[in-house]
Amino acid sequence: EKAAESGVYIKVGNDINITDEYPDGDMPNLVVKSIIDGDNKTISNWYALYTNNSGNLINVYSSGVIKNLYLQNIYAMLSSSSGFVANANNNDSSYCFENCNISGVILSGSFFDGYYSRYLMKDCSVNLLFKNSAKFISIDQAYMKDAEINNCYVKLKSESNYYLFYSNASSASNLGRDSYYEINQASFGM
Repeated sequence: EKAAESGVYIKVGNDINITDEYPDGDMPNLVVKSIIDGDNKTISNWYALYTNNSGNLINVYSSGVIKNLYLQNIYAMLSSSSGFVANANNNDSSYCFENCNISGVILSGSFFDGYYSRYLMKDCSVNLLFKNSAKFISIDQAYMKDAEINNCYVKLKSESNYYLFYSNASSASNLGRDSYYEINQASFGM
């Protein structure tokens, strides 16, 4: 609840296993308008099965950032128009994720759902498996420009032939500035 307030600094004090609080792992959506400092703690077992919901799981707004966090064992089945995280109206210099380690499985939908986005991640390590028609980044808005992923190690494996990077935007550059991508996909679809 505090993360939804602007100008708040939240420091995670302990490792968090989502299934301790939500036994099915299906935690409510998170709105981030402030700074969440993970203090190198781990949030694990976030299971999200939202195939009938078009909302995103984490909505990061302007000046919101999640940093210094291990986000492990994500398991997300989302609607085709939803993302595990969406960067909404982020026009300043903060990234959605800074210095984070993210791993898990995306069954459908996308990891990033772009909407008025600019800065996605910086100094992060990502290891994700994609199944069915799931995507790493989906940019559906023509006004999302210069999406940036900077100084990251990104390891993606897809078991489908759908695009891991989908964009119908007029500009979606800088997705690999000083970053290393390791992509394992049998074939790229059209």
